[in-house]
Amino acid sequence: RAVVRNVMGEILNQNYTIDPNVGGTVTLRTSSGIPREALPATLETVLRMAGATMVKEGNLYKVVPMAAAVRGNLSPQLGNSQRALPQGYSVQVVPLRWISAVEMAKILEPFAKDAQAIRIDTVRNLVILAGTERELRHLIDTVDMFDINWMAGMSVGVFTLQNAAVKDVMSELDKAIGDKTGGPLASIFKIIPIERMNAIQVVRPPAKSIAAEKKWIERLDRAGPGGDGPRFYVYNL
Repeated sequence: RAVVRNVMGEILNQNYTIDPNVGGTVTLRTSSGIPREALPATLETVLRMAGATMVKEGNLYKVVPMAAAVRGNLSPQLGNSQRALPQGYSVQVVPLRWISAVEMAKILEPFAKDAQAIRIDTVRNLVILAGTERELRHLIDTVDMFDINWMAGMSVGVFTLQNAAVKDVMSELDKAIGDKTGGPLASIFKIIPIERMNAIQVVRPPAKSIAAEKKWIERLDRAGPGGDGPRFYVYNL
C-alpha cells in the first residue's frame, strides 16, 4: 500500500483507491531510474506479484484484488493491434477471421498470465482477453501472428481418380507418408479425400509444385491385377 501511495499519489499525482483486501509486501529494485511514463506498467507488474491489479475508471485508478478486477469494474472493448490499449487492467474482444477461436485459445494458453486471461465465443468466433496493458499487447500481437489465411499462396490440386476408389488410394498414400504427426512429410502438405467426386485434393505450402504428388496418385490410380476391377464409361448422346 505504501508503494501504491508513493507511485500513484506522490509521483504521478493520480486519484486512486485501494480495496481493503489488497495488501502484502513487495520488493522493487532498479539499476537506474524508471521513466515517468513507464511507472504505471511497472507498478502493475509489482501488484501482480501481490495478487492485485489496477483498473482505470475515468480519472480514478482502482487497486483491487486480481479476482475482483472484472466483475462490476470493466466493460469489454473491441481490440486489435492497431488500437491503443487503455492503461490498467482491461478486457479486449478480438474477432478472428481465418482461425477458429478454439484453436487460437490453444495457441495463446502458454503465453497467458493465468487461465482467466482467455475466454472464447465459438458462436461469433471471438477471443476475449483480459490483462494489463503490457500483457494484452503480447496476446494481441500473438493473435495477429497466427490469425492468417493459411490458404493464401498455396498450391492446390484436385485429382479425380479413374480406376481406383478414394479410400484405397488414401490408405496407400498414408503408408507412403508415414506418421502424420511426427513423420518427415507430416507438415509438408495436406491430402484430403473427396469421396463424393472420387477425387483427392492436395495442398502444399507456397511456391511448391504438386507435380510429384500428382505422379504418386496417377501410379496408384490403377485397376487391380488382371483388370477385373469395376470401370465406368460415359457416352454423351
